[in-house]
Amino acid sequence: MDARAMLTRAIEGKRAVAMRYQGLDRRCCPHILGRNPDGVPHVLVFQYGGESASGLPPEGSWRCMRLDQIEAVALIDDPWRTAPTEGHPPPKCVTQVELEVA
Repeated sequence: MDARAMLTRAIEGKRAVAMRYQGLDRRCCPHILGRNPDGVPHVLVFQYGGESASGLPPEGSWRCMRLDQIEAVALIDDPWRTAPTEGHPPPKCVTQVELEVA
């Protein structure tokens, strides 16, 4: 199954995933699937574990990821996670929403 299909299943079922993005292993909860202002497919995730080139705070962080750079997506049994958005809204990288967590 390709990355888009796995991320769709994760969003629909509010499931965490393990994946490789830009060569790094990550654990995240995908929230929104769609396209950025330039029409490039992206997913907005809350990353709570794994590696990050820019560093990952202990409480986790919102990340925008290009779908064409995501590999080896697998649903995992970690608990669903998100971040409070009050005062810290998620990035606006996905402006054309195709699917989002209910």
